[in-house]
Amino acid sequence: MKKGGLILGVLGAATAVVAGGIGYFYQLSVPRNSKVIKKGDPDIYSDDPDKQAKYEEMREWLDEIQKEDVEIRSFDGLKLHATFIPAEEEKDITVILVHGYRASGFKDFAFMLPFYHKLGVNILMVDDRGHGKSQGDYVGFGWHDHFDVERWINYLTVRFGDESSIFLHGVSMGAATVMMASGDELPSQVKGIIEDCGYSTLNGQLKHNLESQFHIPTKPVIDAVSAVTKQLNGYSFEECDSLSALKKTELPYLFIHGDKDAFVPTRMVYENYNACASEDKTLILVEGADHAESYYVNPSLYEEAVTKFIKTHTDI
Repeated sequence: MKKGGLILGVLGAATAVVAGGIGYFYQLSVPRNSKVIKKGDPDIYSDDPDKQAKYEEMREWLDEIQKEDVEIRSFDGLKLHATFIPAEEEKDITVILVHGYRASGFKDFAFMLPFYHKLGVNILMVDDRGHGKSQGDYVGFGWHDHFDVERWINYLTVRFGDESSIFLHGVSMGAATVMMASGDELPSQVKGIIEDCGYSTLNGQLKHNLESQFHIPTKPVIDAVSAVTKQLNGYSFEECDSLSALKKTELPYLFIHGDKDAFVPTRMVYENYNACASEDKTLILVEGADHAESYYVNPSLYEEAVTKFIKTHTDI
C-alpha cells in the first residue's frame, strides 16, 4: 500500500471511531429510550431495602390520596402530563414539582409529598417531556423543559386566578429547569423558586461527568454531541445555562445541595447562589447528603427551610 493510502486509511478508521463515540454518547444522553441504558424494574427505585420500603409506603399513600391527571400542550405541540394533588382544604397556593434526568416526579419527590400535603398547599407533579406520561422523544436537559414549566404556570393562573400563589421546586435537572424559567418574565403569581442540586451549566455538568466516569477529553465530545442535539432536537447544550438565567432574576430563592454530591458537584450550588441577582436568597447545605438525597438525609432541616420560605412569601 502506498504511504498516502495508508494515511488515508488510518484517518478513515480514526474518523469512524470518533463518529462512533459521538453516536454512543448521544444515545447515552439524549434520546428518550436510550439504546445504551438498561431498563430496570420501574417499581424498584432504590437498591437500599430500607429506602425501597419507604418508596413502597409512599406509593400506597399516593394511591389512596385524592388526585387527578391533567394535561396541557407544549409550545411545540407535545402532550404534557402532570398529577395534581389538591390541598385538603381549598387553597390557591400551588407548588410545581419538577423532577430530574431520567427520573420521575414520584422518584424525586415521593418522600416529601406528605409534607407538602400537610403544609396545606396544592401539588402539581409534572412529567418532563420525554419522561413518564408526557410525550417527547428526547430529554430537554432543562432548556425546552423550562418553556414547558411556563405553560404549567399559565395553566395554574387560569385555574386559580390572579390572586393565586405559585412556587417552583426542582430537583437535579428539574432544578436547572426552574432556574432557567426564573430568568424569563414570569407572571406575578410566581412567588419563589426552590432549587435542589441543580447544575450551573450543562456543559460544566457533562464535563464533570465525562471526566469522572470515562476519563476522556471532554470538549470535542460535548461540542459534537451538542451539535447533533441541535440538529435533531432544536437546542444546544450551550443554551442549558442556569447562571445566565439567575443573573436576571429578582424572585426569592432557596438553594439546597448535599455536601457529598458527587454527581452535580457541590461547588455548583455556590456558583448558582453567587450568580443569583435576587436580594432574597438562602443557601442550605445538607451535611452528608449525596445527589438528590438532601430530603432523605435530613428531612427536618429541609422541611423547616421550605416551610419558612413558603410562609414568608404567602399568607398560608
